[in-house]
Amino acid sequence: MSRGIQKTLPTLGKMEPRKSRQNGLPPAARREDREFTEQCNLFMFLRTYEHVHPVFGLIGASGNGIFKTPPQAARAKMAGMRRGDWDIMVPAVRQFGPLTSGALFVEMKAGRGKLTPEQEATRAALQGQYTFVVARDWIEAARAIVGYLGIKDPRLDDYLKVNTKGLPTG
Repeated sequence: MSRGIQKTLPTLGKMEPRKSRQNGLPPAARREDREFTEQCNLFMFLRTYEHVHPVFGLIGASGNGIFKTPPQAARAKMAGMRRGDWDIMVPAVRQFGPLTSGALFVEMKAGRGKLTPEQEATRAALQGQYTFVVARDWIEAARAIVGYLGIKDPRLDDYLKVNTKGLPTG
C-alpha cells in the first residue's frame, strides 16, 4: 500500500457527516441537500423491499438537482435532460375506475419549496394521462408509491407508520 493511501485511510472514520457542512450554504442549497437526503432515504427503502416487490426495482430518478459543472450540464442537456423533469418516475400503468394513469411522477420538495414553472408546465401538459405527487419527505413519497401501486403489505404499512423522527404517528 502506498504512503498516500495509508495516510488517507485512518482519516476516513473521522469524516464529518454531510449535514454538518450545510451551515455556510445559502438557503436554496440547504433545501436541495434536504431534498437529496430525503430522496436517498426513499431509494434505500425501495431497495430494501425490492426482493419482495420487484416493481420497486423499476423506479428511477432524474439527475436534476445534482450539481454539475458547466461541461457536465451541457452534456446532460445534449443527452436529453431538461428542466421540468420530475425527480422520480414509477413506470406502472394503473387503472383507477374509468381513468388510466401511465405512470406516477413524484417531485421531492423540502420545506415550503414550490414547483418550478417548467415542472408546472410538464404537469399541466400530462395531467389526465399520468399521476403527479409532490412529497415533502421520503415517507410521504413512499406512501404515495405504495398506494399508487396498490400494494397491500403489512410490513410496509407498519414501517411507514413512523414519521421522519422515528416516532409513531398514531
